[in-house]
Amino acid sequence: MGRILAVLFFCGGTLLAAVPTLTNGDFFQRNDRNEPTGWQIRYTDPAMKGSGLVVASGSGVLTLGGTGLRGEVLVFQPNIRLEGGKKYRFSFEARTAGEDANLRVYIQYQNLKEGKAEPITVNGDWKKLSAGWQTFSFELNYPVTGRSPWLVINSSGRNSAELKNLTVTEE
Repeated sequence: MGRILAVLFFCGGTLLAAVPTLTNGDFFQRNDRNEPTGWQIRYTDPAMKGSGLVVASGSGVLTLGGTGLRGEVLVFQPNIRLEGGKKYRFSFEARTAGEDANLRVYIQYQNLKEGKAEPITVNGDWKKLSAGWQTFSFELNYPVTGRSPWLVINSSGRNSAELKNLTVTEE
C-alpha cells in the first residue's frame, strides 16, 4: 500500500508540475460576452463595467479599450503559477488600431521580508503602441520569498490596444 501511495504521490507531483503558468494566455477561450476566460476585468471608471471594451477574438487577439473608454481597463490573472528561485521570460505582441493607445503588461507580487509583505511591481512602465505588431518581453527573477503573483494587462488611451501570443517560459 505504501508503494502505491508513493507512486501516486510521485505521479501527482509530476502532473502538477505540468500545469501551465497562465490560463488562456493565447486568448482563444472566451465566454458568451467574448471576454477571455480565466482573466478578471476591471475599469478605473466603474460606469465602464460591462461596456464590451475587452474582447477576445476567435483568432487569439485580445482587444482592450477603444472609443468611449474613460480611464483605464485592467485585465488580470491572480495567483499565476511561479516557483520561487526561478527565472521567467514574459513575451507578447501588441499594436494599436489608431493613435494614442498605451499598454503595460506587468507582474505584481508580495515579497516577504522579516515577516512583512513588501509589494513589488516588475515591468510597470507604459509602452506607446504603433499600428504594426511589435514584440515585447521582460524577465522576472522570482524570489523564494515571493507570494501571490498577479499578471496584469493595463490599457489607456482613446484607441484600442491589441495583444496576442502572451507566453511565459522558464529560463
